[in-house]
Parts: sequence; structure tokens; C-alpha cells
Amino acid sequence: MKAIINTRRRGTAMVETVMAIPLLAMILGLTWWVGWAMTNQQRVKASDRYTAWRANYGGGVTTDSLNTDFFQLKANPNTMDISYGVGANTTVTDYVNAAAQVSQGAAGLADSGPRQRYPQGRRVSVSAEFPTSIGLWNRYQGSITSSHSRDGVEWRYHQASLIVPVIDQYLPTIEAAMMGVHAPADGMAMMVRGLYGNGW
Repeated sequence: MKAIINTRRRGTAMVETVMAIPLLAMILGLTWWVGWAMTNQQRVKASDRYTAWRANYGGGVTTDSLNTDFFQLKANPNTMDISYGVGANTTVTDYVNAAAQVSQGAAGLADSGPRQRYPQGRRVSVSAEFPTSIGLWNRYQGSITSSHSRDGVEWRYHQASLIVPVIDQYLPTIEAAMMGVHAPADGMAMMVRGLYGNGW
């Protein structure tokens, strides 16, 4: 009797294992597919941020260079696309707001200057499709798109001073005159220079 029960248990374990194999295979395949899709998505995001950075500094990026540098030639070159638009100008706005806290004259000067002279922010969108040889995955294919906006001028709060760019851009004549004053008036000139410089 014991031998019959042990044989039945061994048979049950074998049947359960055979029934679980398709489920385990499906879980493994889905895990592989999600990892593959997430990897491609992260590649598109990284390429998008790089393209936005290059666009703000006057550098051109082509779909061929992105496919080579970021996608290891795995993206379909016929479906890749790069589009450009106007992005945020948060840093320039911060400059103007910081100047406005000093005086209305400084706000007007900062508003009329940086908005025209400083590089404007750019918004970039990158789209790419990654073909695969696995037939089942081809049913879920499509382009992966990512958009990123980057300021034309960047600074870090509490690590950059507004004084230097304002002096460099708008007060070069006064700066040169103050530096050129000879003794005995040079001490007075340095005091005036420090006054308008530190007062911004």
C-alpha cells in the first residue's frame, strides 16, 4: 500500500512540474521583454537630453549619430526623428527676478538685456523604433518618444553671483574708467567701483 501511495505522489509532482513550465516560461519571457523595452526607453531619454544640450550650445545632432552612439545601430533609421521647439528660460527669468529685488532700474536693465542677448532655451523630442526578430514581440512594436527642455543659460543657486554677468555685459565703460584712475584719486575710484559692484 505504501509503495502505491509513493508512486502516486511522484506522478503528481511530475504532472505539476509539466503544468508549471509554460507559466514559468511566460513569466521569464515577459521579464525579458520588459527589460528590453525599458533599456530602449532609457536610451531614447539619454539621447534626447544629449540632443537638447547640444542644441543649446550650437551643436547639430543627426539621427545617424544617435543611432551609432546611443542605440548601437539597433534602431530603425527610417523611423527615427528629431524635432526642435522653444523651451523654458527659467534661468534668464531668475536673473530678472533677482535684479528686481534690488531696484526697478536694475529690473528694467536686466529685462531688456538678457532676454535678447542670452541663448534661448530649446525643447527637443527624439523618436526611435527598435525592430526585433522575435515574432511575438513584433505585435507590440512602436516608436518610443521622449521630450526634454533645457535652458539656454544655466546656473546653480547659491553658487553663482549676478554681479559678475551684469558688470561684464552692461558696465564695461564704468569698469574701465574706474580701473584707469591714477593716484591720488585711485582710492576714491576703487570705493565707487566697490559701491556699484556690491550694490547690485
